[in-house]
Amino acid sequence: MQSRLLLSEIYQTDLRIWHRTAEDLHIGDENIFECGSVFEGSGMGSGCVLEPKATVMSGTSIGDNCVIGTSCSTWPNEKLASNTVIYGLNNERRTQTGRNKEQTSLHLKHVEYLKDVLKRFHAQKAGVTQTIGVVS
Repeated sequence: MQSRLLLSEIYQTDLRIWHRTAEDLHIGDENIFECGSVFEGSGMGSGCVLEPKATVMSGTSIGDNCVIGTSCSTWPNEKLASNTVIYGLNNERRTQTGRNKEQTSLHLKHVEYLKDVLKRFHAQKAGVTQTIGVVS
C-alpha cells in the first residue's frame, strides 16, 4: 500500500485523511483541503477543493477540478466525474463548465496565498515570531 501526499497541496487545520484499504491512495496536485474537512476516499484528481467541514466518504473517487461545498458530503463508493460541484443542504450536484485560463490562474494564486499565510500563522501559533518587512 502506498500513499502519496504532495507538498503542493494546502492542508488547513483540523483536517482528517483516513486511508483504510490495502489499495494505493493517490491525491493529485494543487488541491485545497479547508478547515475541518474529512477525506476517506480512494483517490482524488488535481485542482479540487474540499471546503470547510466537507466530507468525502469511504471508497469515493474524485476527478479533477471538483468542489465539495461547505458541510457537504459525497455518498460512500461514489465516482465523481471531473468538474463536479456538490453544494447546498441536500448535497446537490452540478457540473461546472470547466475552468478557463483565468479560473486556473486564480486557483493557483489562491494556493500560493494560502501557503504563505498559513506558514506565517502556524509559526506564530507555535510561539515562533516572524518579522515581515522591517525597515531600519
